[in-house]
Amino acid sequence: MIGTDWRFTLFIPVFVAIVWATRYVSLGSMFVVFLYPVFLAITKIGDPYYVPMVIIACLFTASGVFSHRQNIKRLLNGTERKLGQKVEIPTENGKEEKEKTV
Repeated sequence: MIGTDWRFTLFIPVFVAIVWATRYVSLGSMFVVFLYPVFLAITKIGDPYYVPMVIIACLFTASGVFSHRQNIKRLLNGTERKLGQKVEIPTENGKEEKEKTV
């Protein structure tokens, strides 16, 4: 996204703010993916390649939704792990320990 316009660097603080507020990295990623075609459509009005750029941005968004579909399901179900949340790791002796931080 930044390769198409330097102003997309403004999405970095938005991403960080969402992750900081919710502790969900996938939610921050999805929010930015949805902002991309909207921001592009607003900032590139009058560009000779406006329509192809918006179409490609929408395809990028669709690709992001497709690749994050499992995260979206977990977010809707309330089972998505939060940033820094400890996960249960099965060990060889059958006991579960909380060792790994996501």
